[in-house]
Amino acid sequence: MWVAPVLHCYPLDGHHFYTDGKETAFKVKTVTKAMVGDPVGVNFDPLTGTEVPPSVFWSAIERTAFPQNETAYNRDKAARESIWGSR
Repeated sequence: MWVAPVLHCYPLDGHHFYTDGKETAFKVKTVTKAMVGDPVGVNFDPLTGTEVPPSVFWSAIERTAFPQNETAYNRDKAARESIWGSR
């Protein structure tokens, strides 16, 4: 793993091998750009979009959502709300 001390040793390149919680599968994570200094404020601006379920999103672009998309969305939304509450 390559790290940059000036960036507080954030990994710049790394290979991770995981399957079922064990290190076995291949994945590459590579930083494509890094800048030293204060972060740009726009990166921390509040989001302006509205969260909608997959059925609403896909129908807005005249497509059909798969049922498993809606199931996963509802599961993940309930998990987020159990941690952070409804937003």
